[in-house]
Amino acid sequence: MTTTERFTAASACPACKTVAVHALRTPRDDYADRLAAWENDVEVQEDAVWAWGGEVVRRIVTPPAPVDETQFEVIRICQCGHEWGQEPIR
Repeated sequence: MTTTERFTAASACPACKTVAVHALRTPRDDYADRLAAWENDVEVQEDAVWAWGGEVVRRIVTPPAPVDETQFEVIRICQCGHEWGQEPIR
């Protein structure tokens, strides 16, 4: 999840670029529990994307680490299934 812009009624999904009035939900406050469960997951895999020069360009962790949603005011949910946070608490 990433933050895009301050809250507006309609927004573009960062994943599929659909502009719509997306469904909203409140941020989850169980980050510590979800992080502990993720760290204890036996099937966490890390892959690297290598450049021709031999350096690692990007690391991919499957499944991705959970995000601390308490930093957002609202979580948007797109029809494509992507979720992202908006309006960071200042």
